[in-house]
Amino acid sequence: MKQWKKTVGIVVAVLAIYVAATFLFGNTKECCLCNSPSYSAPCLIDLETGDILQLSIDGPTTSGPEGQTDVSTFSFIRFHTVTGTKQTAPKVIELKIPADDTVNTPALCIGCRQHLPQGYDGRYVITDMDSNALLPIIAGIEIIIRTHHISMMLNGENFTLMIE
Repeated sequence: MKQWKKTVGIVVAVLAIYVAATFLFGNTKECCLCNSPSYSAPCLIDLETGDILQLSIDGPTTSGPEGQTDVSTFSFIRFHTVTGTKQTAPKVIELKIPADDTVNTPALCIGCRQHLPQGYDGRYVITDMDSNALLPIIAGIEIIIRTHHISMMLNGENFTLMIE
């Protein structure tokens, strides 16, 4: 009888530790950064869902009227709460990211969460998947990732992210 109570006590203790760890650290099994393939361009990561949007400014070369090449194509981008446009000539992506989008538990493992700036609770980050560096969406930042120039501005209630 004592052995049974001891076994139940151990099971309850292990379950309590698991629940506490899940509450404190979130789901550590699925990490959108560790489990993702390599991309050839910077990426926007939705930390709430773990979804990744590759921000490639290169598009297909098409022939226009009378044999013209490199005709500009224009497309719309929708990625959760982010909206934007992409042009291929000139090569530019413009995204609107709500400034008040936050997340409590990012879809990152404990090791990758250390790459986030302390106290950052924004829903989106920019990354170069090869280096695992996470760049928060903050107004005034300008950086070059590979050959892409990225700048961020705050316009009213949205961040404007330009990738050229």
